[in-house]
Amino acid sequence: MTGFEAENDANHTGWQDSSVRLEKKDVLEKLFRLREDTSLGPDGIHLLLLKSCAEFAAEPLSLIFQAAFESRVVPKDWKTALVTPIFKTGSRSDPANYRPSHSHPSVQTNGATDETVSQPS
Repeated sequence: MTGFEAENDANHTGWQDSSVRLEKKDVLEKLFRLREDTSLGPDGIHLLLLKSCAEFAAEPLSLIFQAAFESRVVPKDWKTALVTPIFKTGSRSDPANYRPSHSHPSVQTNGATDETVSQPS
């Protein structure tokens, strides 16, 4: 299953709705609204690149999102995050004085997949 990690059927909720569509226009809108001032995720893709290539990337991304939704399988790389400890206050030798900062893959966490579901009319 190149690029995708199958989950056990026991982990699936059984919810399916064949009327849900992840449309190119919705993905395109989200790509245009990406924040460019965030750091790179583990995929190494800068959001400025995604935003500037939005016209070309929206259709393939919508197909990938739709396939992931229909199969209920998310690409393995979308489950990866970089976690950096950020010092808060107190002794630097005490792990409790740090908070985690997460960096996820660019497309997955920066708005392109959030609320990008269209209901057919």
